[in-house]
Amino acid sequence: IPWPNIYVVTANQHTALVQEQLPQLPKENIIGEPVGRGTALCIGLAALALAKKDPHGVTAVLPADHAVQNEDRFRKLLEIAFKFASQGTHLITLGINPRRPATGYGYIQGGEVLTRIDGREILKVKRFTEKPSYERAREFLAQGDYFWNSGMFIWRVDTILEEIKAHLPNLHAGLTELGTHMGKTDYERVLSRVYSAQKAISIDKGVMEKSAHVVVIPTGEIGWSDVGDWVAWAELFPADADGNVIQAPHIGIDTKDSVILSQ
Repeated sequence: IPWPNIYVVTANQHTALVQEQLPQLPKENIIGEPVGRGTALCIGLAALALAKKDPHGVTAVLPADHAVQNEDRFRKLLEIAFKFASQGTHLITLGINPRRPATGYGYIQGGEVLTRIDGREILKVKRFTEKPSYERAREFLAQGDYFWNSGMFIWRVDTILEEIKAHLPNLHAGLTELGTHMGKTDYERVLSRVYSAQKAISIDKGVMEKSAHVVVIPTGEIGWSDVGDWVAWAELFPADADGNVIQAPHIGIDTKDSVILSQ
């Protein structure tokens, strides 16, 4: 994806830092939020900006703090997802094969095979389950048809805006008002007012759990992590013979199964 087609949504106070860290990114592609109101509004704001450029454009929503080790396979998955999303009929999420009964992730239960593209199955989604108990997470792992919700989504711009309109009408009304002020001198003032009037909600709870048009593509092994805790962080690095992940000068005495980190 070329730099002119990459957009970053971040807090207003971080836009200068994003520009400093991503000098290749056009300045106008950095979208600032006045306050945090959850991913539904964040994604809606990005879709609004993209609709001005290409209302039928296919978009991948990728949280910036995730790590993917197998980049080639990940790109192939995105190509498949883009092909399917271009039809404008579904919201696509990438499902991570669970490696352990994690309680910090949402889970997606896959259903029947809707279609195959380049040999990759695309499954209907039966249900979403937010951060289960340890026992339920163990059940999901044993059942074999559940995936971790990666929080990565692919869809057409007009498709997600229609789904927001159907399931979050108040949020959509705010976006519609914002759209009439984009590029005008009062945009920032209207943006602040619209944001402050909205309740915080995630795209998962606001749209994905309600829509009848959600599908999941199982990713297989792409080395994904949201680096959400020390266990997840440790999985990104090789361990020594005693199970230690060491990123520091240290003296270890009978040290096993530990993370040792220092800057």
